[in-house]
Amino acid sequence: MSEKNEVVSYIKLSERVDNEDHKFGETDRYQPCYIEFADNTIKGALFTENEILKAITRARKNPEDMGDRDKSLLEDLSDFFKF
Repeated sequence: MSEKNEVVSYIKLSERVDNEDHKFGETDRYQPCYIEFADNTIKGALFTENEILKAITRARKNPEDMGDRDKSLLEDLSDFFKF
């Protein structure tokens, strides 16, 4: 069995941005973040609320892949909807 991963990255839900060119069927805001790749390049990424909720659910189903900072689902959802 391997050791638990040390997860140190965050997406700050308080850092939402509006979709400036909002079209029908698209979300009106995103959660922005930057992703650093193995070669040290950095790319911007935008996540919808639904994508964040799917990721939270995935982490709940795979707790062995998360670090010790993992919160309860209720805490995650509470944090998510506070904005």
